[in-house]
Amino acid sequence: MHPESTCGNDDRVLVNTQNQPYRYICSLIITANNGGKYIGTGFFISERCIITSGHCVFVKDAGGWVRSVQVIPGRDGGNAPFGSQVSTNFRSMEDFVNNENSDFDHGAIILPDNTLFNRVGGYFGYSELKSSVILNTSGYPGDKPAGTQWFNAGAPTNVTDYKIEYMIDTEGGQSGSPVYTNSPARSVVGVHGYGGCPNKAVRVRDYFFQRWAEWSRL
Repeated sequence: MHPESTCGNDDRVLVNTQNQPYRYICSLIITANNGGKYIGTGFFISERCIITSGHCVFVKDAGGWVRSVQVIPGRDGGNAPFGSQVSTNFRSMEDFVNNENSDFDHGAIILPDNTLFNRVGGYFGYSELKSSVILNTSGYPGDKPAGTQWFNAGAPTNVTDYKIEYMIDTEGGQSGSPVYTNSPARSVVGVHGYGGCPNKAVRVRDYFFQRWAEWSRL
């Protein structure tokens, strides 16, 4: 939905989705309100809440709120090792939905029950980026074999109040991928959503913490 970019050589690495944290990352098959089909990425932050980009659940040019999303955690090509569920229950930030403000481009998919979580066995924590550390991201790009998950890492090139910029390779379909640190603990600090080299994630900040917590309790 929003172009992402490979910056220089393609350094992405195919991952084993049976391993943590890749099993917490989900392939999304999105049916828009107008019937159009899209792909995206999301990740668990609680038993039933999948965080993604706002533009994966609300597509203004395709009729607004999407019709449904099939969530496939740890998808491995044609295999769904943890199963899948279809959701029709979505959330996003008001400033993104009403004003298309990309600084608030976060969204959530609420699963119908805990079935998938019970199989994957965990989820990501989240926090605000406080220092320049190595960033990691993994997701489901459309330029690779369908349904395969690819990882890349690198340092941020710039951090603003609302965005984290980096030259980490991504492509379309990776919108909604977690951008996370591994030190001192694994924690999501942004939601990938935009390309252009530098590519960009919308930061996880104090104004998102309460909303993510609310969505996690639904």
